[in-house]
Amino acid sequence: MSKVHYSIDDFIDAFLDLAENTYESLWQQPTFHRLRELHDTYKMSFSGYAFCKTPRGSLAQVPDKYAEEFQQASDWLKFGFHGTEYATNYGSKKFPSPDAIDDYDRAKADYEEVITELLRITGSESSIDRCPRIHYYAGTLADCRGFKDAKCGITGLISAEYDRECYYLDADAHEVLKEQNYHRDNELGLDFYRTAIRLENVESLQALQKLLENSDMDKPLLIFTHEKFLQEEEMWQMLALCS
Repeated sequence: MSKVHYSIDDFIDAFLDLAENTYESLWQQPTFHRLRELHDTYKMSFSGYAFCKTPRGSLAQVPDKYAEEFQQASDWLKFGFHGTEYATNYGSKKFPSPDAIDDYDRAKADYEEVITELLRITGSESSIDRCPRIHYYAGTLADCRGFKDAKCGITGLISAEYDRECYYLDADAHEVLKEQNYHRDNELGLDFYRTAIRLENVESLQALQKLLENSDMDKPLLIFTHEKFLQEEEMWQMLALCS
C-alpha cells in the first residue's frame, strides 16, 4: 500500500475564524474539528498550505492560544508556505504576469513572513511542512533558492497533478516527474513530488473510487483540494473515501 499525503491549498480561513471567534478548544472550530474526526477515524494526516493574508484578514490576527493543541497534533497536522496572498505570483509558467516575482531576497522575505506567523500560531517547527505546494506551482530558480535558504526553509516542492511545467524545472526534469512521480535536484538539494489527484476535479465519489483502485500502490499518492471546497459535504466524503 502506498503512503498517502493529503493537503489543502489556499489555507487561511480556518485560522482567521480562530481570530474572529472565541473557542475554548481548537477542535471546536469547524474545519479543525472535521480534520480531527478524519484523523481519529482513519488515522489520516494533513498539511495546510497557507496564505499570509486575504481581504478578510491576516495570520497576524490569529491568536497563539491554541499552540499547545497544535503541538499535540503536530504528528498528523502540519502547515506550510503557499504564498503571501492570492495575487502573488512567483513566475508561473501557465499564468505569466508582468508582476511576477523573480527575486531571491523578496521570495526569502515572503516565505519567512508566513512561516514566522505559522510558528507563532502553532508553537514550534514540528508543525511546519517544509515540502509545500506553492501557489500556481510557481517559483523561479532565484525564488526557490530564497525559499530554501529562509528560516525553516523548504526541502522540496509538490508539483502539479497533470503534465504541466512547474517551478523552474526544465523539460527533462518534468519528464522524470511524469514517469517516476519524483525528481531530485541535486544541485539545489530539493526533492520534487508529483500530485496524483485534485479532488475538486473528480466528478463523483464513484469516479474517485476508480482512480484510487487504478493508482500505483508502490508509489506515494499525493491528494489535495483547496480550503474553499471544504464547505461542501461531498468533499469531506471524498477525503474519507481516500483513507
